Amino acid sequence: MKRNRLPEKSRLVLFLLSSGSDEENMRCISKYLLERDASYEVKGLAIERHQPGDGETVLNIWNYSNRNPVEVLSRLNPGVMVTGDDSGIPYRAFVEAAKFLDVPTLLLVSGVTGRMPFSVENFKGGLWLAQHWRSTFERSQLLWASLRSTRYSPLQAAWFTVRLFVGKFYHPYLSGKSGCSRIAVPGDYARNLFIEQGVPPDSIVITGQPRFDGILSKSFDRTAFRKQLKLAPDKPVVSLLTDAQVEHRLWTARRRRDFISKVLVSFSELPEAQFVIKIHPHESPTDYQRAVREKGWDIPVSKDIPLHELINASDVVLTGVSTTGLETLIFNKPLIILNFYNQAEYIPYVSSGVAVGVDKARELPAAIRKVLRDPQTKEKTACNRETFLHQHFYLQDGKASQRVSNLILEVAKKRFEQPQEIQEGMSDD
Repeated sequence: MKRNRLPEKSRLVLFLLSSGSDEENMRCISKYLLERDASYEVKGLAIERHQPGDGETVLNIWNYSNRNPVEVLSRLNPGVMVTGDDSGIPYRAFVEAAKFLDVPTLLLVSGVTGRMPFSVENFKGGLWLAQHWRSTFERSQLLWASLRSTRYSPLQAAWFTVRLFVGKFYHPYLSGKSGCSRIAVPGDYARNLFIEQGVPPDSIVITGQPRFDGILSKSFDRTAFRKQLKLAPDKPVVSLLTDAQVEHRLWTARRRRDFISKVLVSFSELPEAQFVIKIHPHESPTDYQRAVREKGWDIPVSKDIPLHELINASDVVLTGVSTTGLETLIFNKPLIILNFYNQAEYIPYVSSGVAVGVDKARELPAAIRKVLRDPQTKEKTACNRETFLHQHFYLQDGKASQRVSNLILEVAKKRFEQPQEIQEGMSDD
């Protein structure tokens, strides 16, 4: 197969976008990178259909007539590719394509990284894959197109795909093992987990979390925001930040409805408080809104409520497996972790003593009253908070974007300093 040379010294930094967190990171890093050197260009490539493109800044893979990752990367010619996910099927397809084209890659861990032990619960992922068969098929097409264009034999490609599907049921199975040039992690906790999985320590760099830069330097008007949501100024606000448990293949839709029902029953036992429900970006608010209407309540239920404004205006925050728990701790707000279905602790909020855990729905009203009124509970969690945040997000100094930008430039040197070749045409099969 014939190979041609790419233009040397590409100044494009391409972000694969797997979530809203990736977009936030891209914006923060892009700002610093362009201030340092305006000759760079930053673009995002959205892989999910629900993630719309945004003109010149965010492209969408589904707008390409040929969605072969090798051909897409050949066309875009990035100097470096940054991804927040290296184990999901469509993202791994691009990592493999980048390695084949000798495009340096950076895995930027943008969310919660924790242990997800294998259990029977994980088999519910199979129900999700079957229900969303079209999405599963489309993702697999991206992978197969990439593997066909690289050096994988049919047998190798089949085994590769099987291992990735197994990884959908056991989250850390392949995370960090894709062969990215470097891995940027938010703190020591994530670094140690990667090392336990066999990732070479010298490939991992602790940077902090770019999208959290400047959270505490922003100005929030708690009173105005409560007024905007039509909340009483003299009653405590309890906010539920939902998890996309169904979409992450950890729950069935029936379990989510059961969870909503249990939480609302608990809320009804707390007339002294008022409530807000912020929906995860990957979830539909329909089930939550329907349940609230059936109760005859008029409380805010939306995915469009500004997250940081809401956390700042809250007196207690409820969540489960979510990075929003860490953001809550940054704001020094009481945190309650809901675990009604005996799931393994994905990240040690409760065992580290920075949050109150609630395993039974009937215990939730008492837990909320406890964190609102008991000074000892507040003091105990506050004492552990600083150490916990450093373990998970390194320095809260507003310079994570700078550290990641420097790492991107370091990774990109390989492409900038050497002429590269790309694959022209597909294999004859």
